[in-house]
Amino acid sequence: MKIIIIGAGLAGLSAGIYARKAGYDVEIFEKNTYAGGLCTGWVRKGSYIEGCLHWLTESKKGKLFEIWNEIGALNESVKLYDCDSFYEVHYQDKTINMYTDINKLENELYRFATDHDKKIIKKFLKSIVKVQDSTNVPAEKPFHLWSMMEGIKYAMKSMPAIKVMKSYGNISIVDFANQFESEELRFFFKNALVPDCYNVSSNVVTLAGLVSKNSGIPEGGSKPFVDRIVQRYLDLGGQLHLNCEVNSILIDNNEAKGIQCSDGTIHEGDYIVGATDVHFLLDKLLNKQFEIKEIKNADLDKQNYETISLISVIYRTNKDLSNVVSSSFYHTKEYDVLGKKFSCVGIKHYGYEPTLIHEGKTVIQINIITNENMADQLIKMSQEEYQNFKSEISKKFKDIVINECGYTDDLEELDVVTPKTYINYVNAYKGSFMSYPMTATNKQVMIMNNALPIKNIMLASQWQMMPGGTPVAVVQGKFAIQSIQNLESKK
Repeated sequence: MKIIIIGAGLAGLSAGIYARKAGYDVEIFEKNTYAGGLCTGWVRKGSYIEGCLHWLTESKKGKLFEIWNEIGALNESVKLYDCDSFYEVHYQDKTINMYTDINKLENELYRFATDHDKKIIKKFLKSIVKVQDSTNVPAEKPFHLWSMMEGIKYAMKSMPAIKVMKSYGNISIVDFANQFESEELRFFFKNALVPDCYNVSSNVVTLAGLVSKNSGIPEGGSKPFVDRIVQRYLDLGGQLHLNCEVNSILIDNNEAKGIQCSDGTIHEGDYIVGATDVHFLLDKLLNKQFEIKEIKNADLDKQNYETISLISVIYRTNKDLSNVVSSSFYHTKEYDVLGKKFSCVGIKHYGYEPTLIHEGKTVIQINIITNENMADQLIKMSQEEYQNFKSEISKKFKDIVINECGYTDDLEELDVVTPKTYINYVNAYKGSFMSYPMTATNKQVMIMNNALPIKNIMLASQWQMMPGGTPVAVVQGKFAIQSIQNLESKK
């Protein structure tokens, strides 16, 4: 039996590996000249630019950890970095560290807290400790294949996390931050690990992974991370076709039969796994003939399901940053980008890892989160307007970093990444690098692998579960193949 996979991102590669382990013939078709999709890194002027991994969920234990090892992403020789302070926040002349030691974090936050604030902090930190062992990504098998007993067992284990979701799931990070009397703490929590449109439970779960040292950063970043996965797939006998864009999925009598590539070639298969952005799959590959109601309803409800993206301007410096916290947020004078006001800028450097320093030069990324309105403006720009925008934003950020943050003054520009970048390279909907945000006002979107009303086609995408990202992608790749195995076992 032959399986065709569209897209060589993490979901597609994961599906390919599990398909080969199950004994199926597999071919993956990827439009780019490289694999990895959103999980990527690239080189400019000899310096490596990291495009994805800020931390790796379940890097040392858990079911997802088992998957990382099964697909070759991790092994005993891969070094993981765990930061003492994951980031620091600079507000006026004060510096606050987000320590990954819970006791150090408590003492740090108490330095700025009133008695009123300490009560909020105490409950928040207790929640982080409670959920450390109860927030594992469900990665055993697809939900529609769970028995009732398996569902009960998982719910019991997840009870601490469920209680936290009830407590913090309905409050946004902004509203949570505004409870503090301390100006410093208000700014600190508004500029947290996750965008401020998310709910606070997202922050708690992320911090739980960092505090338990189960969210390390793999040495070398995304590029070698993906290279190891590709090698595992090839070693298992899978075929990978790069620079081979798929134009359409061939449907006959409501059954997927194969694909047609942009060069006109047709490739037949018994099953098709759509491991692309779900919107691209529906709109382009299936020519808008089918819909997934969960996606349709979410996209119509922009108040609750507006996606986000990123503008990142990348520089490099000769300055030694090895002893500087790798991520920082600075309070700045208010500035405007595409009509949205900002009073903070995020700075990420890679001086903590010697392998990423090229000829003494350290890469620095300046990041801001964008909304759909900003993405739409960029999409409408002509090539000349777009290039002018990138030049202007680079100058603006450079000025802010030098004059307001006092970070370093020898910045050499390397690249600019915008929502349009994600659209151009990986067909990302509105430039979103994840799926829908987990906000205080929306509900989880869950999409089964066999959600499309077409025989022999499976989904494998981060869009199948909020908030998406690398964990959801690799898990859904595995689930797609398990769903196929389940169908085949019934024949």
